[in-house]
Amino acid sequence: MDCILVSLRKEIDLFLDLLKNVKKKKESGTSIYEGELNGKGIRVLMTGIGKKNPGVESLRGCTRIISTGFCGALVPDLNPGDVFMSAEILSADSDYLAHLFGKRTRAPTSKARRTVRVEIDTPLFEQLACSLEQEGVSFHEGRAVTADRIIKTRREKVTLHRATGALSVDMEDFHRYCIAQDVSAHFLSIRSVLDGIEDEIPGFKRGFRLGSDLSNILRHISIAQIGIAVALEKTLSLRLPNFP
Repeated sequence: MDCILVSLRKEIDLFLDLLKNVKKKKESGTSIYEGELNGKGIRVLMTGIGKKNPGVESLRGCTRIISTGFCGALVPDLNPGDVFMSAEILSADSDYLAHLFGKRTRAPTSKARRTVRVEIDTPLFEQLACSLEQEGVSFHEGRAVTADRIIKTRREKVTLHRATGALSVDMEDFHRYCIAQDVSAHFLSIRSVLDGIEDEIPGFKRGFRLGSDLSNILRHISIAQIGIAVALEKTLSLRLPNFP
């Protein structure tokens, strides 16, 4: 069974509308939706933002774990609504980020940055890229970084990209990769960009421009939701040898 991990209901609303015979339940505080897509069973788990992960029992029977949701762009080439697949995920903890952004002079510990390679099936990547291109959705692949906090401003995004080489940022994928390893499931990350490099997350910076910053982010939500729904539907519809 394919299991999809997502932080918030808002990120996956449109995809849930594609499922048939959806049933909702709750296990250990985790909301779980089970339904069918093209006759295949799909389980969607709401994990919450950050390191929160569902228990192993919730993932029983999962052969593939797909992490999805919104991500932020660290480079100008990624735009809101674009779909991003991680080939490599780097972990940036709060100690490393504080040092990187000049808020702590003490050097970070050796555990502040850890990197994992994500095995991507070449046939899946090629077919998904072709399918998304036909739908007019821009598709990218590369290194992502999982940060312990929200990356708020353009300056932070540029700094994080220069330090890590990552193209996108999220707050969950590294942790979800680790739990996929714990349950011996294949891992895949497919996200959609919410905030571009020029978009600053509302409410955090001095001189916050209510009419500009907030309206930009709200306007991007719908196209990011579409990117997630289209990418997941295409991915789960592909017939690959490893995933019948």
